[in-house]
Amino acid sequence: MKRTLPLTALFLSSSLMLTPSVLAEEVESGTTQATSTQTVKATEALTPIPPAVQKTMDRLFTLQPELKKLNIITSRELEYDQSFLVNLSDRPEEKTGNSKEYMSAYLRFDKKTGELLSFDIQATAWASEKMPSRQLAQDTAERFLTEWFGTEGRKQFGKPTGYNGFASATRNEDGTIVTWRER
Repeated sequence: MKRTLPLTALFLSSSLMLTPSVLAEEVESGTTQATSTQTVKATEALTPIPPAVQKTMDRLFTLQPELKKLNIITSRELEYDQSFLVNLSDRPEEKTGNSKEYMSAYLRFDKKTGELLSFDIQATAWASEKMPSRQLAQDTAERFLTEWFGTEGRKQFGKPTGYNGFASATRNEDGTIVTWRER
């Protein structure tokens, strides 16, 4: 089955956001993990996760183990496009202030099939003064896509045809500036 160019760009750009982890050292954390077997406090912000979505989340957690360290903050359906969103974070409930001090992830799935449509991970621990090279970003994306789709499945997308970038910044209470860049 052929995939559309926008879907290719979406997966490529999503996986490129993971390149800062290649540059940063692994950081150990004692935070509670959001695995599929944990019980999450029921709130209005949590909609039960469909089994197909949970299966895909478990697979993504295998490829991106740092996601297991995060708690489910919100989960909800979007009726207009039949998608399901999950927001993960290691930010304690009682903490307010700069949300970029903590790791967070936004996952979007097809509600019925569980197909991963997009994901975004932001982690201060992955921050680096050095922006990853285009080649490093491409190699990291290639590795992820091959692991996700398999060697044969990856071939359906062909070679990347464009590159994308984004940046934002925030100032912490101590005056330091944190800049997020993704390639």
